Amino acid sequence: MKVRRKLFFHLSFATLIFLSSFAFAVNNEDLQRSSLLGLHGVFIAVEGSRFVSLHDTRKQLEEMLNSAGIRVLTMEEASKTKGVPFLYVKVDTLKDTGNDYFYRTRVELRQWSSLLRAPDIRVYTGTWSSEVIGVTKKDSLREAISYALRDIVYRFIYDYRTVNPRKVEEKRIED
Repeated sequence: MKVRRKLFFHLSFATLIFLSSFAFAVNNEDLQRSSLLGLHGVFIAVEGSRFVSLHDTRKQLEEMLNSAGIRVLTMEEASKTKGVPFLYVKVDTLKDTGNDYFYRTRVELRQWSSLLRAPDIRVYTGTWSSEVIGVTKKDSLREAISYALRDIVYRFIYDYRTVNPRKVEEKRIED
């Protein structure tokens, strides 16, 4: 009986945490998406583990963003752009005691922001983020991280295009 009660408590607690975080995430998505409004491009910074080629990851991101019509800025261009926006990519990996590897792929847009209660106070912070956490075997790790990264960047592109739709002239030039 005690085991059943304990199991019920843990399942109830997990369900409560899941539902409350889901409600927060739904409300937070609109806020994150709105922080992309008027963004003219991003600088890309990649930090990773030994299982990720920083150069290849950056190149993959550049291709995805460019094909979506989102300009990739140089560091100098970003520093002169309002808000100094950069897309920060971080990949962490951890080997467990067996043959599995845990991975965390996170993409975050960082830019200067002002506090509503004190507009003169500016902070450099993440205004949009998404992450994927998973576990896989070593021989599938690079592929799993690559898929996770693509998924997150497609979410970023979708959110960006939701608040910054392409103009008719842009579409014709690219078609």
